[in-house]
Amino acid sequence: MLDKAELGKNSFVPSPPLFFDLRSVARERLKVVDGLSRAKDRLGKTLIEIGIRLDLVVSDVQGQSRRATIECLAAFGAPEKALEFASVRIKAPRK
Repeated sequence: MLDKAELGKNSFVPSPPLFFDLRSVARERLKVVDGLSRAKDRLGKTLIEIGIRLDLVVSDVQGQSRRATIECLAAFGAPEKALEFASVRIKAPRK
């Protein structure tokens, strides 16, 4: 059937090592992305457990403002001082 329509003659069949390499790269990328996602989730849960609810203040939970705030708090800074490092676009009112 395919021979009559000449569809089977010039079909591209990649070599098996090519498929193996592509699958390996795709699997490794998936592992890295999943690991990064798990680490971000653990960070959020840990902060909530110790009483820091940055998700109420910062819309992007992994953004620049949250990182700066966490670094300030980790250096034993006051929460009011930590907001000074945040971007002007966050949800929290500045007093």
